[in-house]
Amino acid sequence: MDLLSKENVDSALFTFLKSIYLFEQRERELFGVSWKEVYLMQLLKREGKLSVTQISKKLKIEDFQASRTISKLFLGNFVSREKVKGDNRLVLVGITERGLKKIEMIEQFNYEMVVSQLNDYPNSEKQILLEMIENLDKILGLKA
Repeated sequence: MDLLSKENVDSALFTFLKSIYLFEQRERELFGVSWKEVYLMQLLKREGKLSVTQISKKLKIEDFQASRTISKLFLGNFVSREKVKGDNRLVLVGITERGLKKIEMIEQFNYEMVVSQLNDYPNSEKQILLEMIENLDKILGLKA
């Protein structure tokens, strides 16, 4: 049997799609934020303050979509906006303490979920799984 047959790859990708879809739905239900919002807060946590243009490029969305997402997070006090002195058109977006707490809560929940599900797997399989997740963008042919 060819492990990389079209049928096997299609089946695995559909299972992956279903899992990711359900994972996002669970996060939305439990934490009240979309993946776009989570990803944006994660970016701000890791990279610091970013302009709307930088955010839209990193999220690969239009500026107006980035602005809408930022506004929603701003209203929830998850991000801050500050104008740059000398250029009133430039606004930097940063993550707030409340945003950091939200991200930490999501990360902790997901960590505990993954660890509890992987406890019975041997370490060699855990290592392979973590490497596959870390390289998923390459496997799927996505650009960072």
